[in-house]
Amino acid sequence: MSIGERLKNLRMQAGYNKRQVADMLSMPYTTYNNYETDAREPGSETLRKLSKLYSVSIDYLLENDIETIAAHHDDNEWTDEEIAEIEEFKKFVLSKRK
Repeated sequence: MSIGERLKNLRMQAGYNKRQVADMLSMPYTTYNNYETDAREPGSETLRKLSKLYSVSIDYLLENDIETIAAHHDDNEWTDEEIAEIEEFKKFVLSKRK
């Protein structure tokens, strides 16, 4: 699922239309529409606002999770130690966004 599809699903579940979300994010309707149609990707500040609006993590919006990371590693089994290292690296990468 693309970020645009995910944003559309979240918006519809919340019962908002695109104009309402654009207004809540203090941005033009066309900018928000471009996010939902995948014509443009939201920046870090917009992702923060969206995650707060929908009460989801930025990782969820970007589809970043441990299962996705593991699924793209040649189908190898992960040990608990390796998963812990991946989680630590994930925290490190996220901390650089701030």
